Amino acid sequence: MLTKQITDKNELSDWIKSTCPSLWSLLNAKAQTHIPSGYGEYLSPLPAKRGRRYLRVADQQLQTLIDVFAFSTIAREYRRDLSGVVTRTQLAELLCEIATCVAFCKHSPTLLLRPKNERGKACDFRCLLNGFDVFGEIKRYDDNWFLRTEPPQQNIRSRFLTRPISGTLPPDTRWPRYMELQSKLLDVPQQFPDRTINIVFIFHSSLEDNDRILRQALFGEHSAFSGPVNNDFSAEDGLFSREDWRNVSACCYSLLLEDGQLVCSVIWDNPRAHVPVPEEVHSVLKSLRRFPSPA
Repeated sequence: MLTKQITDKNELSDWIKSTCPSLWSLLNAKAQTHIPSGYGEYLSPLPAKRGRRYLRVADQQLQTLIDVFAFSTIAREYRRDLSGVVTRTQLAELLCEIATCVAFCKHSPTLLLRPKNERGKACDFRCLLNGFDVFGEIKRYDDNWFLRTEPPQQNIRSRFLTRPISGTLPPDTRWPRYMELQSKLLDVPQQFPDRTINIVFIFHSSLEDNDRILRQALFGEHSAFSGPVNNDFSAEDGLFSREDWRNVSACCYSLLLEDGQLVCSVIWDNPRAHVPVPEEVHSVLKSLRRFPSPA
């Protein structure tokens, strides 16, 4: 049993094989021989115990998907990704995708993993919610602003809270976080089919207010200072104002609890969406907004 940070690759391999058998069975031969570096990163940083707990939960969720879809399907969809994670961030996003698919398996009589659209691009899942076809895409981002970068003596760069009046970024500074997120999310609409119910589930970790950052990314910078967002309005600097983003019906700020349960903490409808989210689908999303009551 591991009680410290994992630094030895053989120890890491033995632990995954004995503790996460479903995950181990999905790794290809090369990955079983040489565990990808993303697992070491995920399990080693303090507190290491939390990473091990999350990976054990993810193993149970993978087994749930295997029971629903059959091993061959899960191997086809996830083996390459699970066998190729080179960073902690890549593994964390993949585990968020798996947990979200498991959550919607409980609400959908049918669920399809990674369906391709007419452009040959894929979102993460397709499900049937109260009779409506829904497509989902999972995105996860860590805000690394407060982390020192190489070389170790380099100071943390200052970050603007609002867009610089000049429109340019001074040396040794960073754009507001909402603008960084916008650049990462810009091409998401291309992963969905056209004119369907398309929902983005965003996992985001920051020292700043996640709710505010995501609202600004979607509705524009003004939304941080104007109180509750008017769902009939999106400023021109928000993603929801973009023509291609009309293909996105809604976004959910999502969280994973320690037991792997999905929580859709906040749901933002796109006021300009080609296909709005119907109330019957909203009822399912709203059921995921509630944190479970303590036992």
